[in-house]
Amino acid sequence: MDYDRVRVKQMARGVLRRARPRPWLVTLVYTLLTTLPGVAVSFVTSVPQTLAGSLSYAGRYGAAAADGALVLISLFASVLVGLLTAVLSTGYAYYAMNLWRGRRTDFQDLFHGLSLAGKVIPLYLLMGVFCALWGLACMVVYLPALAVGLLLESEAALYAALTLCTIAYLALLLNRTLRYALAYYILLDQPRYRAGEALDASKDLMVGHRWTFFVLLLSFLGWFLLGSLLCSAAGLLCQQLLPSGSVGLALITWLLTSLCTLPLTLWLVPYLACSCAGFYEAVAQNPGPASGFPPRPEESDPERRSRGGFDGDYRPGDYRGPDLPI
Repeated sequence: MDYDRVRVKQMARGVLRRARPRPWLVTLVYTLLTTLPGVAVSFVTSVPQTLAGSLSYAGRYGAAAADGALVLISLFASVLVGLLTAVLSTGYAYYAMNLWRGRRTDFQDLFHGLSLAGKVIPLYLLMGVFCALWGLACMVVYLPALAVGLLLESEAALYAALTLCTIAYLALLLNRTLRYALAYYILLDQPRYRAGEALDASKDLMVGHRWTFFVLLLSFLGWFLLGSLLCSAAGLLCQQLLPSGSVGLALITWLLTSLCTLPLTLWLVPYLACSCAGFYEAVAQNPGPASGFPPRPEESDPERRSRGGFDGDYRPGDYRGPDLPI
C-alpha cells in the first residue's frame, strides 16, 4: 500500500479548496438533515411526557402505562433517527469519495444512500450487533481488577487495576471495531455485495492497516478537543448569564454551543471525510485522480472482475478494490 498520511491530508485540503459547491455548504445541509430529526424527536416525545403527568390522577397503574408508552415511543423514534442517520452518512461518504476521485459533486450526493437503504440498514444493524458483542467479550479484562480488589482489599489498588483494565478494554474494543471502518465505502463501490460481504471485505482490507487508520483519526484529535473546549465555554457562559431554574436553559445552551462549534464543524467534517476516503483508496489500491498514487489496474480485466465477487458469493481475500463505476 502506497500510503502517506501527511500527503493524504494535504491532498484532501487541496481537493476541498477546489470543490464546487463549497464543501461547507454541503456539510451544513448534511448537519441539518442529521441533527434536526433528533431535535424534533426530543420535542415530540416531550408531549407524551406532559400527557403522562396529566394522567397521573388516574392512579398508579395509569401513570405506569403512560410512562411505558413514552419509553416505547422514544425508543422507536430513536431507532428511526439512527437508521436515517446511517443512510445519510453513507450518502456523505459517497460525496467524499467523489471529491477525492475528482468527480463532479452536488447536494444530491447526500441522498445516494437512499438507493442502497436495503443494504445500508442491515449493515448498520449488523455492525451495531458485532460491536456490542465485542464490547461484552472485552469486558473479561475487568476480571483481574475484581480479583485484585478481593485479594488486597485496597481501594487504591482496585482503582488502579480498574484504570488499567479500562485502558485495555478500550484498546481491545477499538482494535476489533476498526475492522469494520471501510464497510460503507466498499458497499458504495460494490452495490451487489450483501451487508455481511461488505463487512468481510472490510475486515480483509483492514488487516495490517488498523493502526494506520487509527493514527489518521488520532491526528484530528486536537481539533475535536478544541470543539469540546468551545462547547464547555458556551455552557459555562449560559450558566453564568441565566439562572439555573430558567425556562429554556437547555435549549439556549444547545443553540449557543451549536453556533460556537458550527464553523469548526463545517471545516473539520469534510476534511476528515475526504482524508478517510483517501485512506480507503490507498488500501483498496484504487487511487483516484486527486491522490497522486500510482494508477490502479485496468477494471476491464476479466480475472480481476471475477475476484471482485460479482460471479459468486464473497470469499475472504476476494476484494481487490472497486470494479464498477459508482
